[in-house]
Amino acid sequence: KDLREEFAKRGEAVEGRPPVLTVGSLTFKIEMASRKGQWLYGREPLTSPIPLSLSGILKAYDQQVKRILNRKLEESFVPDLQKAWQDSMDKRKQRPSGGRINIVEVYSQLTLNRQSQRFWNQPSRSTFKEYERVLFVRDLVLAQEQGETPFRLGVATKSQAEQASRSLWIPKTAVDGDYYGDITFE
Repeated sequence: KDLREEFAKRGEAVEGRPPVLTVGSLTFKIEMASRKGQWLYGREPLTSPIPLSLSGILKAYDQQVKRILNRKLEESFVPDLQKAWQDSMDKRKQRPSGGRINIVEVYSQLTLNRQSQRFWNQPSRSTFKEYERVLFVRDLVLAQEQGETPFRLGVATKSQAEQASRSLWIPKTAVDGDYYGDITFE
């Protein structure tokens, strides 16, 4: 109740009922047993479980709005994504039907392609440039919202959707979306 009031003061509405609440495009999932909660974007966790204090929940929300929802799509995202798809394609002896490549494989390749020369000269944790899965999901959503994209996402099969290593959940709203298993460029 207090949470709803705090967000209302900010002009934002809290939807849903515990243990799953939504504010805009973000979801707050409450774990009653541990008395903690976690912010999510789609099905991707944004925070580790945090104590159920009003100030902590609001602070974490503000940080995630800034990091995820206010994120701007880099102009190079779609060309970089296409290069990662092409690199994944080139690694194969035989072209897959329809040019479909697993979306998580392309994400991994994109992350590798983003590494600096310094990383390749001396691979270590300190020289590795991170690209979090949730940021990749957000970038895909932003690219699709911009309209004409040269790529198509293929809906995941049930077996793909059951494994995070084989599919991504792309949100349409805070609670609605689809699992996608592959990507193809036209």
